[in-house]
Amino acid sequence: MAEKGRKTTSDVRTEKGRKTTSGVRRKGILSRVSGMGRILMYLLAATLLILVGRWAYSLAHDVFYEKPLAADQTEGREVTVVITDDMSVDEIGTLLKENGLIEKDGLVFRLKEQISDYHDMILPGTYVLSTSMTVDEMLAVLAQVDTEGQPGAEEEEGES
Repeated sequence: MAEKGRKTTSDVRTEKGRKTTSGVRRKGILSRVSGMGRILMYLLAATLLILVGRWAYSLAHDVFYEKPLAADQTEGREVTVVITDDMSVDEIGTLLKENGLIEKDGLVFRLKEQISDYHDMILPGTYVLSTSMTVDEMLAVLAQVDTEGQPGAEEEEGES
């Protein structure tokens, strides 16, 4: 038991009233770093912030400012793709990239699908897509909203 008037280590307080266990005020990480080290840490943080910002801008640009691979409708190359029931949106994006229908990776396709009117509407089947189509146009075909020029579309229209 502590004597009256004598402070124990648990009773020691700093000037600002914070308790410490050792009686020594603890300092933050920046106060322990020398001047040159502090400058290097700020430069590293700024560089990291710039790199993340550039990546985010590039990703947003790819998602919101899309252009078809072909310059115009006449230059487009048609490609037949088969979508199975067990394919994820990422796998469909990879398939489209492998077939030269989209320029970027599956992440851009997945983000575009998530914000489009065709979210969770892609249906399995065989589709004819073109490099002159935008991602939104491809999604409309894959969701079977736009069936013009698709295999089996003529048969369905004739039955009506």
